[in-house]
Parts: sequence; C-alpha cells; structure tokens
Amino acid sequence: MSKNIVVKANILIEASYKLDLVEMRLILLAIIEARESK
Repeated sequence: MSKNIVVKANILIEASYKLDLVEMRLILLAIIEARESK
C-alpha cells in the first residue's frame, strides 16, 4: 500500500483564504500533475 503525504506551505494556506473553490482545486491539480510527471 502506498503512503502519500500531503504538505502545504503556509503561503498556500494563506492564499487559499482569498481563492474560491474552483481556483483552489486548479492549483491542487497542478501540484499533483507536477509531482506525477517527475
């Protein structure tokens, strides 16, 4: 079983208060894509 760890930087957490749900999902999807492409 794979154990994936999710880590968020403080700046991302602070920015999330200013973003709507769709914008936050797009950012998180971009992070996932970047990690998987390595």
